[in-house]
Amino acid sequence: MIIVTDSKYVINGLTTHLDEWENKGWTEVKNKIFFKRVAYLLRKRSATTTFRWVKGHNRNPGNEQSDALTKQGAMKNSNNVLNLNIPKEFNL
Repeated sequence: MIIVTDSKYVINGLTTHLDEWENKGWTEVKNKIFFKRVAYLLRKRSATTTFRWVKGHNRNPGNEQSDALTKQGAMKNSNNVLNLNIPKEFNL
């Protein structure tokens, strides 16, 4: 799986900083509930996951579509229910 994003914060968080954040008990980590869930989902995969950074607002078709979906979601009248549960053994 290749995760393509214009967020260096997300890439660095899930690669460079993850061990540090876990060791510090996730203190002062913005969006930690999402990072914890993604870290769990990535760890339970048996295949390799790589990250690719793309410059935002640079006419990249996938990034432009992502931005459009983000705007569409922000305009909704109701929130989606996200499963952010993490098994205890993964909740470091």
